[in-house]
Amino acid sequence: MARTAPPPPGVHTSPARLHGEACYWCGAVFGTLHPAGSVTTRGDGWTREWPIVACGDHSGEVAP
Repeated sequence: MARTAPPPPGVHTSPARLHGEACYWCGAVFGTLHPAGSVTTRGDGWTREWPIVACGDHSGEVAP
């Protein structure tokens, strides 16, 4: 599986990645997913922190 960079801040990412249902870095949904920190999205006067997960290939990555 190729490593891909996470989306830059402000760029749309899939709901599955933000809801912890897919690896944040590559989108994998099969296999074991590990807690990988969180990312924050911001809007007009609000912020939301999303817990993210990583597949075995990306479990050592650090969320932006």
